[in-house]
Amino acid sequence: SDVDKMTNGTGDIADYLYEELLNFNIDNGNGIENYQNLKLPKLTEAMELFMDSETVPFIEIKGYDPVAFSTLIEIIEEYGLSEKAVIISFDMEALLGIREIDKDISLMYLTNKLTKEDVDICLENGNIGVDINFGNILKMKDALKYAMDSGLEAAAWTVDYPIVADFLNIYGIKYITTNRITQ
Repeated sequence: SDVDKMTNGTGDIADYLYEELLNFNIDNGNGIENYQNLKLPKLTEAMELFMDSETVPFIEIKGYDPVAFSTLIEIIEEYGLSEKAVIISFDMEALLGIREIDKDISLMYLTNKLTKEDVDICLENGNIGVDINFGNILKMKDALKYAMDSGLEAAAWTVDYPIVADFLNIYGIKYITTNRITQ
């Protein structure tokens, strides 16, 4: 919701025009030293990258805004990514808002601590997958097993080493989110 953590700017994104945001450089993240003068992309610019790629776009939403949700779904459809894109959020209400607009788009609930109750909510509301903090996987292994045994897809974040990705794949995790696109 703000530019403080990831850029050399300060303030809420909503307080800026896009052209003003281009004055800031992304200055945080693993390997950022390899990317000088990196700017915030528009969602449409990012979507173009996924059109001819096997990489699955995970789009995190923050907050509850039905108008923005509708626009997001339109953009995903415009780029032909409805069957491929996954919308993720820590906010279950936001995911349920998306589900009201689109019954088929893939959704995943982001969490640091997955519970069986969370899994039940995901199952009751349109097969919402789970996206967990891999560092806490052992603390939530029972709930994760319950989710996967119930047919929910599972993902893990932030997985920055291939050996961890291999372990998670064996465990049944379908997707990973990483900070390390290149090695």
